[in-house]
Formats: sequence, structure tokens, C-alpha cells
Amino acid sequence: MNARPGPVRTQKVQVRNFVAPMKPANLTPSQEYEWLEIISNPYLVATDGSSVIDYMKTIQLRDAAFDAISSDGVFVDDAKGSRKKHPAYQIYREASDRILKLKAILLMTPASRIAAQNITTEEPEEAKGIAALAD
Repeated sequence: MNARPGPVRTQKVQVRNFVAPMKPANLTPSQEYEWLEIISNPYLVATDGSSVIDYMKTIQLRDAAFDAISSDGVFVDDAKGSRKKHPAYQIYREASDRILKLKAILLMTPASRIAAQNITTEEPEEAKGIAALAD
């Protein structure tokens, strides 16, 4: 039989060795919910600790910007007396974008989980040599 093996499609298997970093202080109830959701994520591994901390800091920054916009309004008066967009709006928008990117990195979105499961790996060089000898 002259069949040649092609690339093997496998799922990436990692042992869950994630240890949650220290919980940030002064979390609001919604931030507490985000914390519990992220540390219970079964896809996290040991190297995700710094990304978890970055995620929580970004959540806190986004919430602080939202509180500023809520208290002052979307438009504020500048030094010249004209109305302009609240400066915290840009911070809120950038933090929200960063949160979405971090969710994808931490496999918290369905699309990122599907992409992680469809990882294609090729056989090692030794296995190709052995398969050639078997032909």
C-alpha cells in the first residue's frame, strides 16, 4: 500500500494548570461577576495570569470612565465655553475595545474557542521519516 500520511488534525490538549492571581481590591458587584467568570474559565493555562490582571484593570478603567460620563454627561464645556465630547468617552471606547481583544485572547468568546479547537498540527519530522520507510 502506497498511502502517504497527510497532516494530522488534532485538538490542542493542555492540562489546566491555571492558578488565579490575587483578586483585585474594591471590586463592584459587576466587576466581581467578571472576576468569577474569568477565573472559572476552563480554557485558561498558567501563562494567562498577567492577561487576567490586565483584563480586570481594563474593566475597572472602563467602569470609571462610564461613571464620569454618567455624572458629567456625554458633552462637557471646555475652557472656552464651547461644548465638546467628554474626554472619558475616548477612554471608555478604547477600554471596551481592549476588553473584547482580551476576551478573545483568553478564549472567552465562542469564535476564539472554535478557532483554538481547529488548530492543525503537522507530524514531526521523525514520524515522516518512519512513514517513508514503511512504504
